[in-house]
Amino acid sequence: GESASGSASGGSRRTRQLEGAGELLQTIIDEVSREHFIEEAALMVEAQQDGGEDPASPAGAGGDESDGLSGKTLAVIARKVVKVYMDQMDNVFLAALLAYIQAAKDQEREDVVELLNCIYEQIILLLRMDLPAGVQAVDILTQVVGKGDRRNVLRRAASLHLSKAGGGGEGGAKARAEEERAAEDAG
Repeated sequence: GESASGSASGGSRRTRQLEGAGELLQTIIDEVSREHFIEEAALMVEAQQDGGEDPASPAGAGGDESDGLSGKTLAVIARKVVKVYMDQMDNVFLAALLAYIQAAKDQEREDVVELLNCIYEQIILLLRMDLPAGVQAVDILTQVVGKGDRRNVLRRAASLHLSKAGGGGEGGAKARAEEERAAEDAG
């Protein structure tokens, strides 16, 4: 009857959503990988021209410093690519991404895990940047361990709020009182 066809169409809709998420993820992976490869190749050519050494050798640009640079470069590239596709990402996409990460871990594909984790981290960072200022402050506070650091975060958030609100008058005094109370509560 109708319930069987309704459930079948729901299943096919979910299947289409997952396929779309998989295609979008593959597009992002391809673009990040291509851009990262080009960046790494350019760095290798530059290192060879500058020093004449093989960048893959331990003494060349392929040493420990390059690994840190490579990670930073990958994050910058991933953020740039993710920004382009951000409006196409939804909860199905994020669920698919997390499933891909787990599958790569299960297959012990550390290179793929690193790439997918980097993409995921950039998505989360971009989402956090879109949060209202008050929510961003709370988000930061959840990550800060020391009382002094929490006070500094609260003071900075309050001073930014004061500067946007004009900082003076009755509203400014009220905001300053709230800042002091928040700093005392954090301590």
